[in-house]
Amino acid sequence: MAKTLEERGVDALEKISESLQTIEDVVLEFDVPAWSERLEWYMNEYYNLLKAKIVGSSNRPPRKNEKADIEASDNNPVSE
Repeated sequence: MAKTLEERGVDALEKISESLQTIEDVVLEFDVPAWSERLEWYMNEYYNLLKAKIVGSSNRPPRKNEKADIEASDNNPVSE
């Protein structure tokens, strides 16, 4: 027999609550001290790259897997 609209609504709300519980578990298990240093490094690298594009050259040594100009990219996978 087909479910009523109310039963379908209850099932949907139960699935949503299970999803939210999973998200909450991930957030509570997040290791902030371990990730804060890594995030700081990535944000600094991003800042240096943007600053180099706007102001001039970066103080970073060039890496062989970075393109000099993004527009010249051929979209091939890059390997080190």
